[in-house]
Amino acid sequence: MFAQFQASYARVETSLQKLTDSIAAYNPSVRDAQELLAADEAVNQNIEQLVTHQQNHQRLVSLRATADSLDATIKNTIRLLADTRREIQSIPSVDSEDRREVGVEELLQYAKFIAPTTVAPTFRKPLPDEQMPKKKKEAATEVGANGIATPVDTNPAYTKSGEEKKEAEPAAPPPPAYDFVPWPDHGKITAGALGDIQRMLDAGQDPAAVLSAEEQAEVDRKRKEQEAEERKKAEELERQQRDAFGDYSSGRRGTVVFNPDDL
Repeated sequence: MFAQFQASYARVETSLQKLTDSIAAYNPSVRDAQELLAADEAVNQNIEQLVTHQQNHQRLVSLRATADSLDATIKNTIRLLADTRREIQSIPSVDSEDRREVGVEELLQYAKFIAPTTVAPTFRKPLPDEQMPKKKKEAATEVGANGIATPVDTNPAYTKSGEEKKEAEPAAPPPPAYDFVPWPDHGKITAGALGDIQRMLDAGQDPAAVLSAEEQAEVDRKRKEQEAEERKKAEELERQQRDAFGDYSSGRRGTVVFNPDDL
């Protein structure tokens, strides 16, 4: 870079000297002036190249500093991990007994065995107090399923004798073997609002045009009133017919039913 600057400055000096000599001889040379301009342009290019070089040098210095900082951080992290690992390994194990390793095949076989016979713990509803056996009730009051003792009822309504307890507390039937289903079955779905909407769509009805509960109640009330009025008219008509043909009905001969046992 220094040699380029020396060559460009020497070129500028030579061109300037030639132009000065031509001007002193009262014969300015255009070629010497153009040579001076070209030499000055070369000097400007060298200066721009020097600026770019200095910027790149500063960036390299900054990158080296960043790399050194990251290297120091990585070294400190690795050193901290090594110290932590050493401390963890120095902690005595709580259970120093050798445990038997369980193979994957054995674990899968056990899971396959318990899968068909296991249901969710919250699926079965608890039995009412009057259907629970006496032993189960006592066990439930002493210790819960999670090992936490529950308080016993200290304010019973009354106490029955042994014979009355035996008669009043029959053995509870075993809980049914329900299959765990994580979603409602088809019957429950069709019995709900979704089933009603589907039936309306199948019948070609618009669910949005169906009457509300209040409107349906008003329609039912009017229908019942109309049926009661028609029933009343029918009873009145029957009464009038009975009054009109009462004498004829009374004068008719009674019907005798044939009974073979009377022979």
